[in-house]
Amino acid sequence: MKKVLIGLLALVFVSVIGVLGYIIYSDIAKPNNVGQALPVSASPSSSGSSTSSQASVKINDMKPVETTSDILSALDHEKTQNKDTVGWINIPDTKISNSVLQADNNAYYLNINERGEQDIFGAYFADYTCNFGTREELSANTVIYGHSDVSQSEDQPDGRRFSQLFKYEDQDFARRHPLIYFSTPYESMKWQIFAVFYTDLDLDFTRADPSGTALVQLANDAKARSIYNYGVEVGQDDKILTLVTCTVKYGKEDQEKVRYVVMAKLLDDGESPVSISQLEENPNPIQPDLTK
Repeated sequence: MKKVLIGLLALVFVSVIGVLGYIIYSDIAKPNNVGQALPVSASPSSSGSSTSSQASVKINDMKPVETTSDILSALDHEKTQNKDTVGWINIPDTKISNSVLQADNNAYYLNINERGEQDIFGAYFADYTCNFGTREELSANTVIYGHSDVSQSEDQPDGRRFSQLFKYEDQDFARRHPLIYFSTPYESMKWQIFAVFYTDLDLDFTRADPSGTALVQLANDAKARSIYNYGVEVGQDDKILTLVTCTVKYGKEDQEKVRYVVMAKLLDDGESPVSISQLEENPNPIQPDLTK
């Protein structure tokens, strides 16, 4: 009997060691650097979000979005799942159709998704300095970050999250998709793209509150870097949307120095977008300075 008991204890011991070994191996082997490096600034605090509880609903349970009514319905649903939800972003003919979150810092959602789960591709999240609500309450510059797959040797337009923004490298796609739909729970909004560009971090494109001439100057600086000349004017009283992701266009060794950015202007309610029948390339866009 004693030998049997010892045998059972030995078996339990071996099983526990095996399980622990698998857990440790899985944790070590898990990739932890895919799509890193997004915000160019963060608050001093980066340890948590303003939300304290997350729902168990999975990402693939998100409501499908096709119409304005769908967007507002999806936002209502997402607010019940994660109270950090501030908006919904949708770009036709891409996989970008998700809620946008905002924590009290720019680090929390780097590796946490919409359901509070660990995810190397994180979530779409707004800069913590931006304001949300009606169009009147929005910051002058609404900044949204999203990962791209910088684990590859070149940018992946069919990859996850904001990798899809690289589709705008294709001139025909860019011409046929001039609008971004970013909405808050209060209002569905349309934004017309006016610049798609690569930039170093000297350009202050993540500032939430440029006003008047500073906003116009930012828009003009973006246009000077843009791959295409969109012909969309940005005035002192306009509001803009800035989508930011990483890029390996200039090599993985310099990926921390460069961002890929898409900027769009908020259209007034009922305003028609500027017609883009032909989209001309910018013959001499300003290139990122990688010497610093």
